[in-house]
Amino acid sequence: MAQRRTSAFPRTDRHLAARARALGHPARLRILRLLAARGGCICTDIAKKLPLAQSTVSQHLKILREAGLIGGEIDGPRTCYRLEPVKINRLSEHFSDLFKSLHPRSVTTISEPCCASDGADVKEKYARIATQSTTCCGDGYSMIGRRYDQVDGYVPEADLRLGCGLPTEHAGLKKGQTVLDLGSGAGLDAFVARRIVGREGRVVGLDFTREMIERARANASSLGYDNVEFHEGDIVEIPLPDASVDVILSNCVLNLVKDKQKAFSEMYRVLVSGGHFCVSDVVCEGTLPADVLRSMEHYVGCIEGAMERTAYLKALATAGFRDVQIAAERQIDVPREVTNGAFDFDGAILSVTVTGWKS
Repeated sequence: MAQRRTSAFPRTDRHLAARARALGHPARLRILRLLAARGGCICTDIAKKLPLAQSTVSQHLKILREAGLIGGEIDGPRTCYRLEPVKINRLSEHFSDLFKSLHPRSVTTISEPCCASDGADVKEKYARIATQSTTCCGDGYSMIGRRYDQVDGYVPEADLRLGCGLPTEHAGLKKGQTVLDLGSGAGLDAFVARRIVGREGRVVGLDFTREMIERARANASSLGYDNVEFHEGDIVEIPLPDASVDVILSNCVLNLVKDKQKAFSEMYRVLVSGGHFCVSDVVCEGTLPADVLRSMEHYVGCIEGAMERTAYLKALATAGFRDVQIAAERQIDVPREVTNGAFDFDGAILSVTVTGWKS
């Protein structure tokens, strides 16, 4: 592994980064607060004040000492620890300057998530899933998805466990309808919809990953379905005529689209008057620190580009949809170890199923 060239950065920044790393654990923050509460010095067994083993506390103390944030000395049978006020003050000043430069007023307000992908990496990721039979969200449905194996029309070969809901459950599908499934993957939701609309209906799947389209078509062919078709294309430029579908479905795909407003407008365009959509998607609520969001993305695997809940609903209304409402909502729970102990934040990741109508 190549050595990191930290020497290329100013000495002040290197020291600041080292001390910031030393603060990167709640136990070390607790130790500093204990010292501050005792006037900057403790001559007692700090381990008794923390829900950790002595060896673990000793390691945390070592890291804080190496960063220069605390000092220590032997006082008879006891070890005394003290804050290093000069280093603490410098750290406070550096962070104050940093946060002033990052003040929210200096950042342009945007409705789209700044971390949304340009699409290339998403396409590569889902192409790999389509060809290797791997899944986005792990081996089970407990984290983000809903079970499909008890749903009429379920096709095991099409179930890559990529969804975050069950939109067909709330879509109000009827026999003879034409249904569009956006981000159709291997065809799971399309096949469930086909079961409801019947042979007199029609289901169109759209996906921008060629490998997924090939897999979905192979599944449809093996089942002998001649009224389910799959096309390669982009959600922001749906390759269908105006007013050509009765119902639009989508399952954990729109959150991956960078230009959601354009995607919603395209949905509105291809729906017939009086048509509606039912989509399951991932949204954010409240404030989630970037490191927590990244940790959850690595664990859950399907939340990239998640939009704030209220902004998401507003964007649908802006596209022209009426009666936009949430039919189902569930918080996505992530184990504590995934967020590295960072739980002092006011926010959540939600799986929502949303419906709306075209006038």
